[in-house]
Amino acid sequence: MSAGFPVPGHLVGDHHRDAAVVVAHEILGLTPHITRMKTALEQFGVDVYTPQLTQGPARVFAPSDQEAAYAHFTRAGGVVAMAARLNAFGTSLRSRYRKVGAMGFSVGATSGWIVASEGVFDAVVCFYGSRIRDYPELAPTCPCLLLFAEREPGFDPLDLAERLEEQESVTTRLYPCGHGFADMDNPNHDTVAADDALATAKGFLRAVLLEGKVDDDVEP
Repeated sequence: MSAGFPVPGHLVGDHHRDAAVVVAHEILGLTPHITRMKTALEQFGVDVYTPQLTQGPARVFAPSDQEAAYAHFTRAGGVVAMAARLNAFGTSLRSRYRKVGAMGFSVGATSGWIVASEGVFDAVVCFYGSRIRDYPELAPTCPCLLLFAEREPGFDPLDLAERLEEQESVTTRLYPCGHGFADMDNPNHDTVAADDALATAKGFLRAVLLEGKVDDDVEP
């Protein structure tokens, strides 16, 4: 994948921590949910970046505008193009940080799963990446935490989680909720599940990026 994604100077010129996390948004764009995730991750001592990962003018959609958001995302190249931009953004940070992680939501999670096999990131967290089911053959080169919603139309998340967890680098958790449960602006939001999933994600990223644990040593 190309590493030609331009990285705004204000995002990379003033870092002051040893590790960074890139948050990959869903089709709705850089919503308030992404801003909240940035704040939550910064609290445990990493720099956090929230780049626009779709091509063209940045747009933000409301949860009720799923059809328009999906059409915009598809025109921008879909998940493959998004993964390429996430790869390029992560690559641009490698010389600036000792460790670089990624945390994605929905299509951002699927993009993270794709890039996890390309050697760019040291840890990847995927929230309800339902289209990961299209790429079960990929083998991550870094520890991956996959947080699935149990109630997903069109496939069995439990079956997928069991298949993926056969890889030593993959840890999965399932929550009795619908897609989007971690976003308080989503109709499927579940406070208990969201709090647990975020705490699990933060613990996982802290262990890998700041404490140097890998694979079997990581206990989210």
